[in-house]
Amino acid sequence: MQESQPKVVKVNNNAIRDIADNAMLNKIKNANKREMEKFDLNLSGCSATIVIQTPEKIYIAWVGDCHAMLTTKERKFQAIKLTQDLDIVHTPQNDKELNRIYENRGEVKTGLTLTGDKKPRVYVRGRTYPGLSTTRSLGDLLAHQIGVTSEPSIKIHKVTKEQCERFIAIGTDGIWDNMSPEDLMDNIKDFGMKEVGAGSEYVVKKIRDLVQVDRQPLDDTTLIISHLKRE
Repeated sequence: MQESQPKVVKVNNNAIRDIADNAMLNKIKNANKREMEKFDLNLSGCSATIVIQTPEKIYIAWVGDCHAMLTTKERKFQAIKLTQDLDIVHTPQNDKELNRIYENRGEVKTGLTLTGDKKPRVYVRGRTYPGLSTTRSLGDLLAHQIGVTSEPSIKIHKVTKEQCERFIAIGTDGIWDNMSPEDLMDNIKDFGMKEVGAGSEYVVKKIRDLVQVDRQPLDDTTLIISHLKRE
């Protein structure tokens, strides 16, 4: 039996609206559990970020280090970090995440990868695996025995009455490791709605060129730009 898709409930009563919001968040949290059982996920996994837009709110849910940022414009453009603040990132740089790893017989080390990257990574204590750079993921069941979790973080952004929100950028770690949200905004804002693909391709190419010049290892560089519909 197919699950019904999330629906936006337009109501005036605040209590009923909160119920609708919680129902959507629960659906995000529990999605794909049955699908995960079909694969060998002991040493395989991924990060994920999803964004759901309604007329009044933007819901952001993420697991891992695929980040999202929002660009708004009132008098000037502004880049708003949605998932990247240090107290909410799913990496060992977040003290809460780091403590959970050590409390579950894991440890964090750097410099053990073949590429020589400097990211702190999660390992079984005294071993050289699995070497995750994130503290949350979908899959990676071995790492889940040492404190890695698939519990998503969820943020709700209320759309302004003036509808200042312009576009959302969702990118893999290879994007944000090499470009700040502010720099990405400056590179994208001049591309109009008819050139969304050209804007993301421009940023990815620019990052790859910079990394090649610096002779640094290049992680996955996938970028999605979504211009928000205006009523």
